[in-house]
Amino acid sequence: MILRHMRKGIFSAMFLGLLVMGGVGLVLTDWNGMFRGGITNTDLAVIDGEPLKIAEFDQSVRRVLRAQNMNPAQAYEQGLLSSFLQSEILNRLFIRESSRLGLAVDDKFVAKKIQNLITPFTGEGESPKEALARFLQMQGMSEAGLVAKLRSEISTSLLKTTLVQSSYIPSQLAQDIQKFKNEERTVETVFLANASLPAPKTPDDESLKTYYETISSQYIISETRSATIALLDPKGLLDGVEVSDAEIKAAYEEAIESYKLSEQRILDQAVLSSESQAKTVVEKAKTGSDLESAVKSATGNTKAYSGKSSFQKDGLMKEISEPVFAAKSGDVVGPIQTPLGWHVLLVKEITPESTQPLEKVSDQIRKDLMQNKSSEQVYALTSQIEDRLAGGEALESLAKEYKLTLISVPSFRKDSKNIPSLKPLASSEAIINSAFITPQGETSGLNDLQDGRLYTLRTDDVTPEKIKDFKDVRSEILERWTREERAKANLAQVQTFVEDLNAGKIKLEKISAGTPKGPVTSKISRSKEPPKTLSEDAYRRFLSTNAEEYAFAVSADGITIGRVTSIKLGEASSEDKALSATKDGLLADLKQDNLVTYMESLQNKYKVKINESLLKRAYGQAGTEAE
Repeated sequence: MILRHMRKGIFSAMFLGLLVMGGVGLVLTDWNGMFRGGITNTDLAVIDGEPLKIAEFDQSVRRVLRAQNMNPAQAYEQGLLSSFLQSEILNRLFIRESSRLGLAVDDKFVAKKIQNLITPFTGEGESPKEALARFLQMQGMSEAGLVAKLRSEISTSLLKTTLVQSSYIPSQLAQDIQKFKNEERTVETVFLANASLPAPKTPDDESLKTYYETISSQYIISETRSATIALLDPKGLLDGVEVSDAEIKAAYEEAIESYKLSEQRILDQAVLSSESQAKTVVEKAKTGSDLESAVKSATGNTKAYSGKSSFQKDGLMKEISEPVFAAKSGDVVGPIQTPLGWHVLLVKEITPESTQPLEKVSDQIRKDLMQNKSSEQVYALTSQIEDRLAGGEALESLAKEYKLTLISVPSFRKDSKNIPSLKPLASSEAIINSAFITPQGETSGLNDLQDGRLYTLRTDDVTPEKIKDFKDVRSEILERWTREERAKANLAQVQTFVEDLNAGKIKLEKISAGTPKGPVTSKISRSKEPPKTLSEDAYRRFLSTNAEEYAFAVSADGITIGRVTSIKLGEASSEDKALSATKDGLLADLKQDNLVTYMESLQNKYKVKINESLLKRAYGQAGTEAE
């Protein structure tokens, strides 16, 4: 439980990253292959040779689960962690593919993204730089890490957008489908109510008890529990934290690599469709013409001119980055061929690699060190409490020493909602789940609340679930048995009626003779709601039957018998708003299918292995309790 606390709670920000999930659903395909020799036991997956470490995956998963008030063991049991893992793998495959295709993102776009990201976090009188530093601290990321994360997010989004933008639905196809939706059918039906059949002979109690045994699982009184919750606010118990200048300097020197700023180059770039055009642009640029004019002279327009952009070396494709970062300011580089075309680049400006001075980053280092020291104090404090509880001390005996707030929660079920004593905590679902996995008389480990406090609980009492006594529900069971027997008898007679109707032995009017109404005629269409004369089941049934074919549809209180007497193909005008909606829906489905198909191709292209046993050990119930 302590490890969970160190990843979450009031000091959790330093452990959280930005989770970029796939935006269009999951391709839940099993990748073959398990781990063999040569791969470490901390690799949850290996994607084309690149490991996904369990610690990295754990940070992302717990952040998502915390927002849903769900613990990892529950998510694992429901199969959600497998879905998270599949999504993370697919996202990494998209990043790898976008890099292979040369989708480089200009620094100015990343900067704009960062600006939009931190704007909601910028306090009054706070500069964007200060807001960014605070945001990075909250997320536990370096600036370089954030830039890399956003750069990959933008490039994969561009790839996905490109894949779906080419989707096209012919107007004729949309019209044909809309005509099908607008098809109008005339149906003639008779409704035979179950209640219209004679009541069956009342069974004796032994027979009724035997029937009750078959459905008794539907008459269970749920398990209830009572618990005592102890709330702990670590902030009220921590000693003052001080950080010396010497500690700041030592931390700076230890992490000096993280304060280095990579060399950047401002590039003027053009991407041509042919090598000959690119060579012409190079010649003109080398003779003094600016790149935009050179492109216009070679192609007749400036469409191939991309403009000026700032790049680090790792922000460019390898075939471009090597010659560009070997060139001097003012050099023309190219032509270079990539999947995007023929590149010509002019090095406009070079910003050398540098290291941020200590005085510029000392405030942030001080905050980080104070955070770490505070975390260590919280770790020690919570360890003391958990050890004493494990040793058998009662919550009540620790309440005064650790300023615990005790809350009694009487008799609640696992599905209980709006428990009065839990309303102020805003984490009632997680607390209830914890109570139902903690044995009677035992205390849980310390867990986090959304407001930064911690809680532990003791399960005081457990009333197991039980089946209601037969005598308490006898009348209800008899009513249910009677309804079911009538429904069975009705179904048996209707099956015979339908066979005779289709064989021409009887008419629908004869069947309707014993009903309040004769045969009822209704109009139905897929584009309209069911008429009041038909149940939802009958409406769907007669939309799929052949003309003049008798059929039946079962509903809760009876059975509808009938036939389709006529079918009229619908119309689809180009002015029809429904036609436009149909086409939009088809286009959305096609885009989804295209993207899913592409995902499947990536799964086949790149070798992926998943360590299912590690996932089970880390998040199965036993693993969670051990933690």
